[in-house]
Amino acid sequence: MSKLFIITESERNDIRKMYGLLNEQSTTVCTPFNANSKNLVYDYDQIINSYSALTNSSDINVIFKKINEDINTNSAKYKLQKIPDRAACQIAFVKIRPLFTNKKIIITDSKNNLIYLFNENSDFVARDPLLSGRSKQIKSQKSIADMTFDEKKKYLTNKYKKVPTDQDVMNLASFLNPAVYKTGISVTDDRYAGSGTNINYLTKVSDGKLVGPALHGVKKTDERLLALKNATSQIGSNSETPNVSNKYLQNVDPNRLKLSSGCLNVNEAFINKYSLTIENSFLFNISEDKENYYVNNFNPLITDPTKCYSPQSLGGVNADNVAWYG
Repeated sequence: MSKLFIITESERNDIRKMYGLLNEQSTTVCTPFNANSKNLVYDYDQIINSYSALTNSSDINVIFKKINEDINTNSAKYKLQKIPDRAACQIAFVKIRPLFTNKKIIITDSKNNLIYLFNENSDFVARDPLLSGRSKQIKSQKSIADMTFDEKKKYLTNKYKKVPTDQDVMNLASFLNPAVYKTGISVTDDRYAGSGTNINYLTKVSDGKLVGPALHGVKKTDERLLALKNATSQIGSNSETPNVSNKYLQNVDPNRLKLSSGCLNVNEAFINKYSLTIENSFLFNISEDKENYYVNNFNPLITDPTKCYSPQSLGGVNADNVAWYG
């Protein structure tokens, strides 16, 4: 009678490495989910209760062990699909949260200038380069970065007692905060690339606020189109070399590029193909911080069907009433 051999996940990874299916860096362990996560993750109790039922245990150490096994197992699978550590760990973390079951997910990584789409089953759909804000994420300017163009203009007017130029407004906190956003229904704006609906406004899940930055087809300037063309040709061939930002401006005059004021600019072909996929998704814009990049802290989603919410909170925004530049 033959014996049954059981191998561990570590041994499986050793076999994958042997056949070139997994490299050493791909086994990077994701940030652990533990007791400290309670102060970071709004749905902590929901996650614990879900895994208590899954493991049929009330032992918190058993629960944590299973949660982290699932996160790391899933992240390893995503890395095999050429998704780098930061994004792979983020989507693997989202995948274990009951709050996002059967939800379309977008991961945006402005540090590496890439966007990833995942379907309702958290299956990888597509990735592409993006152009993001003029400046890096600055913690001290988080509240300003969330402002619309008109709100920033009012802020500068009150601060300096004079009406600012459009350029002054554009240069103020021009980045998208690390946070969870809800996309609404895509609309059409002829200023941006795309043959159909090509722009999607973002509202923060934490408070339902419409923010200034949006996700849209690249603004049709020669410099931006060339930059994205360069970026597309420079995307790394494996999950550990995703960063294309250093080569974005190859043969492009940076003084004429006029980078986005915090908006997420994507290729025309990408927005044409995935406009409907982007609609009504949850967008996780991960932090540019090298270590603490998870998007964790947010308030509950709108789930009470008996209440009447504003069109803005549900993602239905009248573009004619929104003033900003992307």
